[in-house]
Amino acid sequence: MKTECPRCKEKLEIDNANAGLKVTCPTCQHEFQCPEVKTNQPKKEVSAPNVTEKKLKEITKILYVGLIAFPLFGGSLSFISIIPKTYQYTITTTPDLELYEKLDFMGENGWEMVSARRASIDDNMTMAYEIIWKRPK
Repeated sequence: MKTECPRCKEKLEIDNANAGLKVTCPTCQHEFQCPEVKTNQPKKEVSAPNVTEKKLKEITKILYVGLIAFPLFGGSLSFISIIPKTYQYTITTTPDLELYEKLDFMGENGWEMVSARRASIDDNMTMAYEIIWKRPK
């Protein structure tokens, strides 16, 4: 683009890449701001996103950061895991009078009750609970 030095009026040929930037006149060493390139096309107006769009982007960023950081700080994302969990199973037979102690003991050791039924365990009709337990391996 063509311009002139505002001090010495020297006619200068300036590369379009320098439009809007400070340039130095090679004749008088005066530093001045090169004018912007004029085009026939009107400038496109860029509208600022509305508040809802800004909030949505902010919430999305928070969710992404949370999904990445949650497991790093001890959280579990097993609900979205594609790797199936494997479990260890066991079956216990517990007499009625020992049931509460057995429930506490198994729970404290990470076991979860899957199924329970009350059944007789001998010919004298002694009743007990047969319980199926599981816990992650």
